[in-house]
Amino acid sequence: MSVERKHIICYGDSNTGGFDPRSYFGDNYPGDIPWIRQLEKSGYEITDLGLNGRQIPSDEAELSNAYEIIRVHLPADIMTVMLGTNDLLMRGGSKAEFAASRMKRFLEFIRSRLPELRILLIAPVGLERGEWGLDRNHLEQSARLSGLYRHIAEEMDMDFADASSWNVDIAFDGVHFSESGHKTFAEELKNTLKELGL
Repeated sequence: MSVERKHIICYGDSNTGGFDPRSYFGDNYPGDIPWIRQLEKSGYEITDLGLNGRQIPSDEAELSNAYEIIRVHLPADIMTVMLGTNDLLMRGGSKAEFAASRMKRFLEFIRSRLPELRILLIAPVGLERGEWGLDRNHLEQSARLSGLYRHIAEEMDMDFADASSWNVDIAFDGVHFSESGHKTFAEELKNTLKELGL
């Protein structure tokens, strides 16, 4: 007797899509290296909505576009959301509160239109100095994001995971997961999903 595969929508940025920082052309890691591919090998049905450079949808056009992208892939057992890193990097060295306020608005928008969709909010893995030469403010604001996201999840009665506590290895650029980082992330997320009954 076959077991029905759980369908997971993974909405995020380049660390969801599996970007390979060694690539000159924006390619992802090959084969089964990206964590979403490893989840597929574990028996999950995955919809990969990872996009390089994606920031948290904010204005009405971005929010509506995100809703439409997600809606066409339903039904799903859960949707993971892992965003915020690019908001800190590309919005003028923004504070963590800026990204958190955008995240709350995004989640409220999606929940108001898709109340049946279960969401797992994942605090991103923290930034490191690396070859991108990130300054202390970037690192400090990145480290503060998990606490703010946890508060949002509690306030909205939503599932939460803190990937910054998973010891995920970061590549030389200080931003993207290494190959071993993808493996660790996949293992930790699988454990989290099991704890959530998925």
